[in-house]
Amino acid sequence: MAFCKLTVFNKYDKGLNVGQPHSNMQKIKQTNNYPKRLNSIKELSLPLTIATGSYATNVDFYFEHLKLNKWFERSLVVLNDGTYPGKPAPNIFKIAAQKLSFQTSECIVFEDSYSGNEAAHNAGIGKIIAVEPKLNANKFSIPTKDIEFCNGFTKLDMSFLSGLKLVLSHVRDFG
Repeated sequence: MAFCKLTVFNKYDKGLNVGQPHSNMQKIKQTNNYPKRLNSIKELSLPLTIATGSYATNVDFYFEHLKLNKWFERSLVVLNDGTYPGKPAPNIFKIAAQKLSFQTSECIVFEDSYSGNEAAHNAGIGKIIAVEPKLNANKFSIPTKDIEFCNGFTKLDMSFLSGLKLVLSHVRDFG
């Protein structure tokens, strides 16, 4: 499986969403657990990218100031370039999956918004994890039986990742 969207800085984890522009540099920082989480994913060599409704200037700002190139390839980031409709349309996740050479059904999306979860569902994403603790399952316009809800990315039990590495290697070797 591949990771098609990852909100790296979630406001409820006392971090920042990649999509939010900020002029006060002192407020821009990663939460303590994000580097650890991202390092865990990178150590498993799982494909990883960011799919965001932000514009290139915001993404570039965060890549520069938060050194996101440690975990993400800037060329693989899918962002708002005006060539496709925004969320809840599925395009952003379909494009991200394509950039990673995966089918959307083979991808995991960590999402923090109603429209983003709907976009992931509409794209046919294999596993959707709603990482925003304030999301209310009753307010979704899509079925939520296949969405895993957690209390923020840094509080998510990531132990399932080690099993994915084994599955991924078998699928790619014999696929």
